[in-house]
Amino acid sequence: MSNNNIPYKYAIRDILDAMPTSQALRVKADLPYYCGVTRQTFATWLNARVGDKLDISADKLQIIAIILNTSVSALFNYVVKPHPLPATRRKYTFSNTASTHLVM
Repeated sequence: MSNNNIPYKYAIRDILDAMPTSQALRVKADLPYYCGVTRQTFATWLNARVGDKLDISADKLQIIAIILNTSVSALFNYVVKPHPLPATRRKYTFSNTASTHLVM
């Protein structure tokens, strides 16, 4: 089965493609450095398809969004579905002590 029909998970590639070539090449070379990952890891992020289990961490997405001058939500090529809350949720209260302990 070919992956060509499945869209990329992140719009990073699309944003880079919209830039002038010289700028896109420079940014593409710099992004792994600023994210603190290898070029191979960054290439894996670029090639991730919708449905893949791979996720870019929120802090890395924020770095990418800042460098690409966009929002984190604009980097997603799919709808991020929230996880449903369980029917029975715990009720949390906070004590008034100086150390603020969580009481369940």
